[in-house]
Amino acid sequence: MLAEIVIGLTVNAITAMAGPVGRLANPRKKRSFDSYIEKRFEPDAAELVVSLLAGLARSGYSEQDKTRLAQFLRTQDAQIFVRALVVAQLTDRLPTHEDDLRSELTSLLYFYASLPEPKAEAFTNPVFDTLKAACDDSLNQIKRSSPSKLVVLKRIAWDEAQAGYLESLTNASHVFRRQSSTALKEIHQFVKLYRTQVHKRHGYITPPHLDERRKVPINRLYVTPRFQAGDHSRYFIKTSKERESGPVAFEDFYLGIYRDIVLGDPGAGKSTLAHKVMYDFSQSDTGDTSDIDPQAVPFLVVLRDFTDYRRHRPQSVVEYLEDEVNSEYQVKPPPGAIEYLLTSGRALVVFDGLDELTESHTRQKFTEVIESFVGRYTFASILITSRKVGYSQAPLNPEVFVTVQGLSLAVPCSV
Repeated sequence: MLAEIVIGLTVNAITAMAGPVGRLANPRKKRSFDSYIEKRFEPDAAELVVSLLAGLARSGYSEQDKTRLAQFLRTQDAQIFVRALVVAQLTDRLPTHEDDLRSELTSLLYFYASLPEPKAEAFTNPVFDTLKAACDDSLNQIKRSSPSKLVVLKRIAWDEAQAGYLESLTNASHVFRRQSSTALKEIHQFVKLYRTQVHKRHGYITPPHLDERRKVPINRLYVTPRFQAGDHSRYFIKTSKERESGPVAFEDFYLGIYRDIVLGDPGAGKSTLAHKVMYDFSQSDTGDTSDIDPQAVPFLVVLRDFTDYRRHRPQSVVEYLEDEVNSEYQVKPPPGAIEYLLTSGRALVVFDGLDELTESHTRQKFTEVIESFVGRYTFASILITSRKVGYSQAPLNPEVFVTVQGLSLAVPCSV
């Protein structure tokens, strides 16, 4: 069992380098690159797990400890940790960050695997060494079999390292330590109720062209959009030549949202896209037909409303989300819940209507607010919508965000 978990965890962490940080790769539908790594990596996994169990045996583990460890290695938190390990390896920063990573793993084993603190400390080194060896083996397989893919992975890793990905582990560790097991249960209950409310709220839209104001199911009106991106390596792992050939597939865009700005013409359906993202990413896991991660928690920030809010209450994005969730969705988040979801990577935040901040200095100010927010919550996924016209007057950092041109967006069809 542990061998399969280590394989899946490592494969997901590496292939997820082409997509969002915190959202789990769909375990049911593997892309060709996932299978490519897994087939070549599987023979070595058993040896690694034997080594791991030997290390745990020296620490006196029980079958219950082994079960808890296996459960932890299946979690999103474990995947985020392994991804950080991969980033450190690909950027040659592991010597600098290894002590911090080991300390972070101890915290994760204590809080999420529910291991007693002495055992969490004793298990840290064998678990860390096993995961490090697993990543090394897998990356070496890629290097030998497909050097061009390794080049792309390294470029993504450097982008994330420059954006503060590794340093964010310290912030994550502080946030996680503030949560008790009771608090985590309350957060999970909140997430379930909030996602239900979001799904109901965004399941309908009111088309502006109808003579009478009536709500229509969004799936009845929604038209799948097309996108064009210049160099969007996070959607898929391909060579530079392949990335430049043709538009981005909608599925690749949708499941790869991480640091994205969608630009479109007036009336092209940017806000409709925002509502559709909220609706789809709040759906329940419906089985093999769904690729959307059931753990994603979407939040919507309509920048026009956020501007008005800050005129009266100059607070942070997190404080705004706490008030908005309570007032608009009638669900009061437990203390620290929003920050926890942002820090753990489960949150997807949609900033809708950057262009609606008509004054250039206001737009520039909120551009800086968004960049600060992203720097603080590196693991969260971000989607921003704006008109093409005027965006260049206050653009977001192109080293962090990827701009996607809407060839055709979510223009509602006739009812």
